[in-house]
Amino acid sequence: GFTGQASSQTAGIPFNVTINIVDIFFNKTTADQSEVRIETGDPYDTEPATKPVLGGTTFFTVNMITESTWSVGAIDTDAYLATDSTSVYVLASSATKFLVILPGETYTPGSASGKSGPVDFNAGLAGVQPATASVTGTNPNFSVSVYLVDANNNRVRTHPTLYTRIRSPVDPYDVEEGSGEPCAGACPSNGNPQILTQGLATFVMALRTAATGHTLTAEEEITSNQIQTANSSTFTVVANNPTRLVVVMPGQTPINGKGTPAGEEGRSNTTPTPQTAAATPCFSTHVYVYVTDDY
Repeated sequence: GFTGQASSQTAGIPFNVTINIVDIFFNKTTADQSEVRIETGDPYDTEPATKPVLGGTTFFTVNMITESTWSVGAIDTDAYLATDSTSVYVLASSATKFLVILPGETYTPGSASGKSGPVDFNAGLAGVQPATASVTGTNPNFSVSVYLVDANNNRVRTHPTLYTRIRSPVDPYDVEEGSGEPCAGACPSNGNPQILTQGLATFVMALRTAATGHTLTAEEEITSNQIQTANSSTFTVVANNPTRLVVVMPGQTPINGKGTPAGEEGRSNTTPTPQTAAATPCFSTHVYVYVTDDY
């Protein structure tokens, strides 16, 4: 009933589909006045409303948004005419933003958020990750995927050389691997920043500060491509196994995650408030001792 092959389409850009009513020899018939609708295989597009066929022909405007090869079918609402379908490949559109996928989440191109499923670090409680010291060795750590996507969250595999960096804005003491400058040639394994390969970069993270409301931010290292920064889903970092005691004197404050050799570990660098000798064996204020992990 036709010749040629359907041309590829771009996600998010509408295109027209022609529906003809034909006999068993694919001759167009003009007498039938059926109503038909279009159904596509794209789970995230919005399909056009049912339309009547006038003079044997009608037209639909279709706007598929998910990159893949999809079927496009015409269906008679009275089930009187045989259903017909063909296939069309939908390409990703231009890159506009990054998309951050955490452990437990599944990348779902074409969907509104681009991902599905809860954050799960396999730590016994969804969305919770123990504090860690390094992305190497035996300490717990986790991988994060950063995708380069179009406006409909389709992965853009063809792009110019592009560096992306991942940051943890809630954690001032995390381990961000890499020198902070674009790599010369190929980036090192687990480096930060990284060159995206076919629209994907994978980072191994180590967060130290126990807190709720953690997010990770993916951003372009050199902003010449004007790719939008993206934040991950929120998650919680909890304390790791207890290993030490931290004494906090009057005038000092405890600080989660500050388990670094430089400066005071687990507390502020402020000088303790001077105390006045008293006749009774006690301070006029309290000294706090905290049980902490290594961080």
